[in-house]
Amino acid sequence: MKRIYRPVLNTMFFGVGAAICFYPLSMVVYQLVPWHRAILITLGIYLVLYAFLVACQVAGQRGKTVVAAFASTALVAFFLPTLKIGLGAMVLILGWIRSHQCYQLPILWMLAGEIIIGCGGVMLVSAFQPASMFEWSLGIWMFFLIQSLYFVIFAGKSATIKKIPPRDPFESARGRAEEIIAATIG
Repeated sequence: MKRIYRPVLNTMFFGVGAAICFYPLSMVVYQLVPWHRAILITLGIYLVLYAFLVACQVAGQRGKTVVAAFASTALVAFFLPTLKIGLGAMVLILGWIRSHQCYQLPILWMLAGEIIIGCGGVMLVSAFQPASMFEWSLGIWMFFLIQSLYFVIFAGKSATIKKIPPRDPFESARGRAEEIIAATIG
């Protein structure tokens, strides 16, 4: 079965799922820690899950193992205990996973894209100033909608990763022979 990788759609659906599950998940976490920490931990969990989603999808498309996805996600999860600084660091590492590990963009494109999309998403949610659970859910959904713009604007054609099958040696020889004939005739 051939899987089709649709990063924009996957990010949007992840955002909808995260927004819907925000209240129940934060209530479970609230039973363990104070309220403000519960919200930060829930946001951190979402960033770790999203980093794993992106890394797994690209690893599957490139034929790599999921171990690479776990390694990338572990780097994001490392910052989960230090949530004040950690959320910003997690967004930056998520950008590194997405731009450098997954799509291998040039460094200037990577920096520009991640600064615009990552910081822009965080600033828009901060400007939104969510106070109630419903507003937090909308803010989470808005953050992931903005994250999906990355694949439209900056990833470009590299977002549609296709596994190129190995070329048959006879096809290669035929193609080379046609090039030689075309060069001598034309």
